[in-house]
Amino acid sequence: MATFDLLKLPISEMASKIKSKEVSPVELTSEALSYAESQQANLNSFISILYDQALLQARNAESDIIQGNYKSPLHGIPIGIKDNIATAGIRTTLGSKVLNDHIPQSDAHVVTRCKDAGAIILGKENMEEFAMGAASNNPHFGAVHNPWNLDHTPGGSSGGGAANTASLVTFASLGTDFGGSVRMPASFCGVVGLKQTFGLVSQRGMLGTTFNGDHIGPLVRTVRDCAILLQVMAGYDALDPSTVPVPIPDYIANLDSPLNGITIGIPSNYYFEVIDTEIQDNVLNAIKKFEDFGVKLKNISLPNMKYAAAIRAAALADSLVLHEQYIRSNRRDYSDDSLYRALAGQFILGRDYAKALKVQ
Repeated sequence: MATFDLLKLPISEMASKIKSKEVSPVELTSEALSYAESQQANLNSFISILYDQALLQARNAESDIIQGNYKSPLHGIPIGIKDNIATAGIRTTLGSKVLNDHIPQSDAHVVTRCKDAGAIILGKENMEEFAMGAASNNPHFGAVHNPWNLDHTPGGSSGGGAANTASLVTFASLGTDFGGSVRMPASFCGVVGLKQTFGLVSQRGMLGTTFNGDHIGPLVRTVRDCAILLQVMAGYDALDPSTVPVPIPDYIANLDSPLNGITIGIPSNYYFEVIDTEIQDNVLNAIKKFEDFGVKLKNISLPNMKYAAAIRAAALADSLVLHEQYIRSNRRDYSDDSLYRALAGQFILGRDYAKALKVQ
């Protein structure tokens, strides 16, 4: 198999080749780094590519595997990390000139879990400044481009991760999602993105936006790869009070369970009220596929969706906790869009914040 062909495989197939020593993590990481560099001019998907660190991790992974210490299906797999997730000793900018020289002292909890599972961190990925937007058109580090059409947006705010995963630069990426920042790039770039149940994955080390509903979520090529990555990410973190100490199921094994008898709710309001005809037809066709697999369909109403925008009020106030100190010291380093969004948080009244949380 040609070296580049290795990058085309999903994690679920590559893992067995690494475990059996058919593929070297060093060879795989070297090819991924070379390809990342060659695509950077087109995609602009990285803020930092970690050449030396990635190769060091790959050599350590190879040594472990040769000695019989195979850790998980992520062992030796190159992944990307969105640049608002803390990485110890590695610049983490949140996509902003304000934090251009920010170097965290410790890893985010999910980064630690991925490292412990043997994953190779290829680089820190480009994003919307402070994750405040849906296009990944970064004013400081340049716009991220959609690999399917370079003139199109990859979505945001985790645009770099989606572009890398779709273009085969990385096997997976960690993004963040409050209002769609993993799910939108996943849909724009044709990959799998998940905003899992709140409390399942630790937020510790996720920087910016809001602690009251933000998620660190996977961006991968297949649903099975999503299960592999979530298996590593999920779990209680004693230092993050938002996480819940519950047993973590075997997501990978459960993929093979039949769908017969499962009930799926189909919302009758909100999602179908203002929708493009082509999208509606595709969604309805997908629903029909589930029905063909034996899934039971149930029409439901989601009346509280009309209040969904209320969570933005809480998020604006939460984000000001981060921005206040930087607006005082580095106001000129903000782009106009991010500055005005951040400043809006100071006008959220306490009663309105409380109402927003009550709705949530």
